[in-house]
Amino acid sequence: MKGRIVGNTNGFSLIELAVTVAVIGIIATIVVPNMIGWRGDRQLQGFARNYAADVQLARLSAIREAENVVVDVDDGANNYQIFIDTNKNDSLDAGENILRNVSCPSGISIDYVGASKPLPVPAPPPFNQISLSPKGYSSSEGFLAEFKNTSGDLKSVTVTILGSVRIEDY
Repeated sequence: MKGRIVGNTNGFSLIELAVTVAVIGIIATIVVPNMIGWRGDRQLQGFARNYAADVQLARLSAIREAENVVVDVDDGANNYQIFIDTNKNDSLDAGENILRNVSCPSGISIDYVGASKPLPVPAPPPFNQISLSPKGYSSSEGFLAEFKNTSGDLKSVTVTILGSVRIEDY
């Protein structure tokens, strides 16, 4: 004769279910705020990388087209544009080809544009743009653009006089 099992052995008890839900809730309250901060940092890092890639695109376009290419950063409007400067006046004129026109995504702003170290007086204008020569050289030594997210994190992108690009955290 087989023994008889007393009680229901299928499923979970109410106490087991409540403990599981409580543990998941505690873990969620710890993890979710960290994930929100992580998202903003990743968005900032991604935009800084895109900007650095666009500066490299400008350099390669200058070499390929044998023309000056300008990266013009407008920190007031939070955007930048890259164009081929055929008449070498560092401003966008009618008939000049725009390679890129990029706006910062929401949550990202341009915090500073200019030189990465003190400039001699008088400083050569303009401060908000970099011109890349047909040989790939930059017109500005240590050109710097800083990008900031809503959390206050900063990423800077520096372009050397030889046209190389470096991204740094602050």
